[in-house]
Amino acid sequence: MSGFDVAASLRKRFNTEPLTLIALSGYATAEVQKEAIEAGFDYYFAKPVPIDKLFDLMETLLAPRQVAST
Repeated sequence: MSGFDVAASLRKRFNTEPLTLIALSGYATAEVQKEAIEAGFDYYFAKPVPIDKLFDLMETLLAPRQVAST
């Protein structure tokens, strides 16, 4: 099973739950990136990924959501 298949399967299985998928690949072409997003990945990084960018993304994703008051 490819990573694309795993992403599609996870999206199908957990379609009602929040799920963030991050692809990390050795391929940097726009075609592969497009394929990854179409398969269900939310983010795509090509190796070597700058670790600070990955940490920044994780920090953003894990930060508590702020609810706007009315």
